[in-house]
Amino acid sequence: MRRLGYLHRVVLALASACLFACGDPEGEFTLPAPDYNMFETQVMPILSRDCAFHVCHGARQRFFQVLGPGRPRLSPTTRDADPITMAEVQFNYQRAVSMIDRDHPDRSPLFMKPLDVGAGGAGHEGTDLFGRDVYASTLDPAFLVLQSWVLNAPLQAGVAAGQPSGQPAATSPATMPPGGP
Repeated sequence: MRRLGYLHRVVLALASACLFACGDPEGEFTLPAPDYNMFETQVMPILSRDCAFHVCHGARQRFFQVLGPGRPRLSPTTRDADPITMAEVQFNYQRAVSMIDRDHPDRSPLFMKPLDVGAGGAGHEGTDLFGRDVYASTLDPAFLVLQSWVLNAPLQAGVAAGQPSGQPAATSPATMPPGGP
């Protein structure tokens, strides 16, 4: 009996060593995929509201395109007013994930480009007639949702996707310059 316990421990130790040896090569690190449910329920509404205007990321010629009701649709048979389809949500998810900097997620274009340069943003042509960017500060609730989704970090209490920041979005339809950004 005692010998069986010893063999069991040896096998367990060898199995553990094999698991560590089969891990990622040294120096490589893979971030987990951003949460799909959070994207669908919190991020997607922000992208639709703040980014998907026809002259911005609703335009077909843009790589980072946001599809949905009142915007371009994935299927030509889907009517403008039809609810968003799962295929469109998946398309939008894949495009949003492509805007994540895997080496420096804290500097991902998904949330750094629409952030005002004065607040540390990366520069974005989506300003309104007054030169304001989509998010004026890193305290904007929509900015915080995008950032927490990219960084796989929990949201701070009181931050919700639809919660206004106290300022209108810089690219609201009423202030969008003719001809787009």
